Amino acid sequence: MPRNPIVITGASSGIGKAAALELAELGEPLVLVCREGAKARDAHAEIIRRSGNKAVELVTADLSSQSEIHLAAQVIADRHKAIHGLVNNAGISPHRRQLSSEGIEMTFAVNVFAPFLLTSLLVEPLRADGEAHVVNVASDLLRKVQLDDLDRAGRFDAFEVYGQSKLADLMLTIGQAERLKPLGIAVNALAPGFLRTALARDARGLSRLFFALASRTMMQSARKGGHRIAQAVRDPALTGTTGQFIVKNRVALRPALASDGPARSALWVAAEQATGAIYPALEAADPA
Repeated sequence: MPRNPIVITGASSGIGKAAALELAELGEPLVLVCREGAKARDAHAEIIRRSGNKAVELVTADLSSQSEIHLAAQVIADRHKAIHGLVNNAGISPHRRQLSSEGIEMTFAVNVFAPFLLTSLLVEPLRADGEAHVVNVASDLLRKVQLDDLDRAGRFDAFEVYGQSKLADLMLTIGQAERLKPLGIAVNALAPGFLRTALARDARGLSRLFFALASRTMMQSARKGGHRIAQAVRDPALTGTTGQFIVKNRVALRPALASDGPARSALWVAAEQATGAIYPALEAADPA
């Protein structure tokens, strides 16, 4: 029986493209979700050419726009009644404060609220697979989320805001896992390592100097990160593992910041309000 496709966001470059190429070479059917443009079309054609896998589709969407996320999800759901995996990989780290078309600070719009919304919109095709995996690409660079200033109207530090967005991804992963486990959908957060990606190239000031030095000594290739994503979304052992923080493909202890229940609840409410995403209600705990 043919496998259901894996959806990957941000697959036109970096670790997303590397993961897509490896999965395509393994024969997996894929749906690449990328921003419209020559870069996306070239990446799509290159992945098909290099892998020989013709079951690689391209769906275009600007993930900072919730209306485009809705359209992309509808296209995917119309084409595929079931999908085996969703890799929420797309991420940005703008060096100055910008707002999305919905008035949301851009880092959180793309890194946090886009995957939260897209996952909710694809629950039914994920559920139909029976053993679906959602992998939220996080980071081991984590910073405490400032819940009272998610739009970053105060001081903007790109490095700090990026770290907050990645902790937010992990915090929301835990909530998604709790709500989607009864549907047979596993949701985990993956920190793929300290990698040479476009995020580092976009840095400014002291951060740029730090990344320049680190790229020579500590950073690993985007291909290595892509391999870890490909492993995570295909690993049958993760079918029964959900709500976990995976660091370089090993389940790690959740950081204390991610285990703050009231903060996770507050962030969940903020994400629902910002996106209108609808998830199944939490199942009531069994009485003691």
